[in-house]
Amino acid sequence: MYRGRANQIIILAAAITVAVSGCKVGPDCRAWHDPLRSDWRLQLDESLRTDGALDQTWWVGFNDPALNMLVDRSVAQNLSLQEAAARIQESRARVGVSRGGLFPTVNQIDSYKRIDISDNGSPFGITGLSFPPFDLWSTGFDVSWEIDVFGAVRRTMEAARADLDASVENRNALQVTLLGDVATNYVSLRAIEQRIVNAAENVRIQEETVRITQERFNAGTVSELDVSQAKTLHYRTQSTIPLLQRERDRTMNRLCVLQGEQPRNLDEIIEPNGSIPQPPSSIDIGIPINLVRQRPDIRRAEWEVVAQSARIGVATADLYPRFSLIGIFTLDSVNLNQLFDADSLAMRVGPEVRWNILNFGRVRSNIAVQDARFDQAVTRYRQAVLEAVEEVENALAGYRRYRESEKGLALAVESARSAARTASEQYKAGAVSFQTLLDAERSLALAQDEHISVQGNVTLSVVQLYKALGGGWDWSSASGWSSLPVPPEPVEVPPPSVPAADNLPEPPNP
Repeated sequence: MYRGRANQIIILAAAITVAVSGCKVGPDCRAWHDPLRSDWRLQLDESLRTDGALDQTWWVGFNDPALNMLVDRSVAQNLSLQEAAARIQESRARVGVSRGGLFPTVNQIDSYKRIDISDNGSPFGITGLSFPPFDLWSTGFDVSWEIDVFGAVRRTMEAARADLDASVENRNALQVTLLGDVATNYVSLRAIEQRIVNAAENVRIQEETVRITQERFNAGTVSELDVSQAKTLHYRTQSTIPLLQRERDRTMNRLCVLQGEQPRNLDEIIEPNGSIPQPPSSIDIGIPINLVRQRPDIRRAEWEVVAQSARIGVATADLYPRFSLIGIFTLDSVNLNQLFDADSLAMRVGPEVRWNILNFGRVRSNIAVQDARFDQAVTRYRQAVLEAVEEVENALAGYRRYRESEKGLALAVESARSAARTASEQYKAGAVSFQTLLDAERSLALAQDEHISVQGNVTLSVVQLYKALGGGWDWSSASGWSSLPVPPEPVEVPPPSVPAADNLPEPPNP
């Protein structure tokens, strides 16, 4: 009896030793990054700096309390962020599921059977004997413990942990997008309001022109054509206001949805006819390699590469045998009152080996599938890096070109305003035709509207720049940061080599 228990202890100790010292088949994925430029393509002006860290709370630099409040409420209430948080909880639970594979599985067994053996089919090979029916009571449990010799369970855990980190980065990427969308819609709202104010002012000016023209027509000094032309310009300008108000309503509705609310007026946050937020005078944009740190969508793509690399190991482990400890312990008795007697004990204990020795073709094909998916994940990661650089370059180009355009349009507005004032005075004095006044007022209205639109585009380009740089979340405290090292300077590092299915080691002969 004692010798049997000693043998069981030895077997268990050996199994634990094998489990602890077991290897992990499959590739070990390491972080890498394609070489990136050390500077940006466009020449930067004095407002852009590359020697500082990106301001993660960049919207505060616009000094707009309404924008700050909209951002805070959107982060707290946005439904897409809440859904992403639920996905993180799901991924965290999957990590727990995968970790459970390292431990034994125990199942309770309780049964009752009424057995009647056939008189002509005795299990003992004797015919002509009659066996009366009897009851069989049984209770106990079975234990199964698969020893993770070749690392299938540990690779599964690696994949689950990488999926968890990818889900966290996905939530961060959604937040970056959300903050950019909130700021974009708010700036657009303010630009639309300023265009409405400008259109209303031009309507007022043109109403005065209609009045003066009507008076001169009544006095017989001008023709009815001048009156009709003045009214046409007035009505056309007036007709633009409802269209602008429609755009304002749509933008307001979008801001409500981003906050997780039904469309309504946000009067408690947004005062009417506010000015367009002005970007900060100095913007820290860093260098291209920083995007690998800052952009959560790139980090998500990298974690997806890590997860898929681990799945190659899971598939590779199917080439090798699986070792398990199996134990079944029951109390069986035909009499219920004797069920817990010592003589009712029955058990089966011992090791078990399973090996897919006739399925190597299918296993190798599955490895090839996982290997191809790994290549796809690497390509997606590299594409994400390229698109990130493109987005930043486009935002930098937009910021620079819109600022240049804004300066020119500011001068154009001043010239158009002076021309309209002079044309009005000369028209009243009869020195110029009404067509000259009409053209001057039309040019002024057009220049003012374009100037306001470009002012909004300057601020929108800054918002797009912060969004493209990955601003809006704290990357320095991100989970899993230590396991994804990033070189501090641009360097050329080749991607990791993953063995193809045809180059995997041959399994030992059974």
